[in-house]
Amino acid sequence: MQGRRIIIYIIIVAFIIPLLKVTLTNDFIRNVKTFFNRENSEKTFPQRKLLKGECFIKLRDFDQVFETRKNPQDLNRNKYKTQDYHGSIIIRGNINNKYNLFFYGHNTYDGKMFSNLTKYQNHYLLLNSKGIDVKTNKTTEHYRIVFAKKINIQSENPWIFAKLNSYHELIRYKKYLKSQDDNFKINSHKLITLMTCTNEDEEDKRFFVVGERSKKW
Repeated sequence: MQGRRIIIYIIIVAFIIPLLKVTLTNDFIRNVKTFFNRENSEKTFPQRKLLKGECFIKLRDFDQVFETRKNPQDLNRNKYKTQDYHGSIIIRGNINNKYNLFFYGHNTYDGKMFSNLTKYQNHYLLLNSKGIDVKTNKTTEHYRIVFAKKINIQSENPWIFAKLNSYHELIRYKKYLKSQDDNFKINSHKLITLMTCTNEDEEDKRFFVVGERSKKW
């Protein structure tokens, strides 16, 4: 009787061990695949060398990559130049500007284009932001976000900040941002500004996100 029990236990163990091995192996393989698929699914810049005038930006916190356009008329057109609700992100000024990169995009209601920028009203997200990357035909730069706020633009035209051609103009822009937030402080001599358009219920307001160029990549 005892010997029969031992034989039954051996048979059960003989079935269970291979089953566990297969299950654990499959789970392990599945987890590895999930990990690499997640890594591979991350949106990246084009691997090719960009042409002169081309510019891409990446919002790292939302895994969004945008190819920017120079023509303001493209704000309501896609990359195929056809009418589009989302349109394109517009870059103002020279992409190799020494002091400031300025981008403008729609503030939609569906999480696309620049609508995610308003999430930086959450202080925790702002403090733990992964920042913004910019790639041109000459360089790839990283920017640390230091300012995010909805601003009433009745007293200032945001477009005047798009072309900061001198250090004096950069200082003026910094003073403007500080007037909007006393805690604003920036050390870099080069900024990036992302600005949303309005929503229907906020005709005079724009959401600004400003970052400083970071030496750490």
